[in-house]
Amino acid sequence: MRLYGTALALTLALLVLTGCSTHAPDSGYVIAPSTSPSARPAPEPTPWAGPADGTWSFGDIGFEQPYKHLYDEWQVRVRGLPQFGQLQPDGQVTVTGSFLVERLEDHGNGASAAGDNHFFFRPGNRSHLDDESYGVYTTVKCDADQVAAGESTTCNASFTAPTDEMQNFYWIVNAKDYAAWPSQVP
Repeated sequence: MRLYGTALALTLALLVLTGCSTHAPDSGYVIAPSTSPSARPAPEPTPWAGPADGTWSFGDIGFEQPYKHLYDEWQVRVRGLPQFGQLQPDGQVTVTGSFLVERLEDHGNGASAAGDNHFFFRPGNRSHLDDESYGVYTTVKCDADQVAAGESTTCNASFTAPTDEMQNFYWIVNAKDYAAWPSQVP
């Protein structure tokens, strides 16, 4: 019996030193694992402040100015400055623009705020000028997709890109260049 007790004590001591978690037989004790550096949570992504304003050499619609689209069925305008998400480890950030989408008339075609209005991102560094598909895959979410004539909804368009594309970027809505920044004047 004394040999069994010594073996049990040595096993428990070994388990404590190695940090393994187990239940020691017949002892009623549970040995907890040691905390290792690999058990620490991953660091949070770094917040990215982003630019506070931007310019452009041309454009159609000034900052927060309304514009009528699609045979006057819709009117769209930017609502405030763009918001930036967390800086990702790969150097990209998600930018979100808020838009007031107003239905002026109902042409009876089952139109929807997100389905009839197309929101694209255009980088400020102009690196993708020859790629017409770049920036078209925005994520668009509207508070209400179906709105009656005379009503409006807020739609948010988001796009993820490298941080060097955020300075002077602008939005394209229904083939019109929309200012994302107050200093972008048509």
